Amino acid sequence: DFNVVRAPFAGVVTAKAAQPGEIVSPLSAGGGFTRTGIGTIVDMESLEIEVEVGESYIGRVQPKMPVETVLNAYPEWKIPGEVIAIIPTADRGKATVKVRVALKVKDPRIV
Repeated sequence: DFNVVRAPFAGVVTAKAAQPGEIVSPLSAGGGFTRTGIGTIVDMESLEIEVEVGESYIGRVQPKMPVETVLNAYPEWKIPGEVIAIIPTADRGKATVKVRVALKVKDPRIV
């Protein structure tokens, strides 16, 4: 038997959460054994990341500000991006503030 799974956007499957034969439901059953999702899809047209910025530097960060990001897997590759938002809560243990960045490069290596 074949079924069609539809998503509200085109993307790349990054995780498969259900196995053939499992019962899947679109709604949570409140603690039952029914899985509520079959996987994770990433929208490659709107890639975003959250980064932690030290509290002492957060005053320099502004929405719409151009930035360059570097991934641990590709340290030489500088990915252009733009600050979307500064999350208005700080992590006191690390003395950081989260910043959401939109990446301007749509490359499958990022996912």
